Amino acid sequence: MASLFSGYYRINYDTANWILLGIRLAEDPSQFPSQNKAQIINDAFALASSGRLDIVVALEAMSFLQKEKELIVWQSAIKILKKMNDFIGSTEANPLVEVNMK
Repeated sequence: MASLFSGYYRINYDTANWILLGIRLAEDPSQFPSQNKAQIINDAFALASSGRLDIVVALEAMSFLQKEKELIVWQSAIKILKKMNDFIGSTEANPLVEVNMK
């Protein structure tokens, strides 16, 4: 019997699998479809924001961006990074972040 319900769901892996996913993405991001990469970024930071994923693991999952060329992936990443910057800008950590982002 087919499900009557469908919707949008976030995917959360255990920490070891998030790390493995980040490593695989960093090796060759072109192995993954662009929409999947954008969703991985989005899921990682939504889960980190809700306390379900360590922020360091979420940041590591984004390390593949050094090699990323797809616009949709960068749009997702920039949206997340702007939110992080806005949040950090109102905390004591702001001077530390500004120094490291230059």
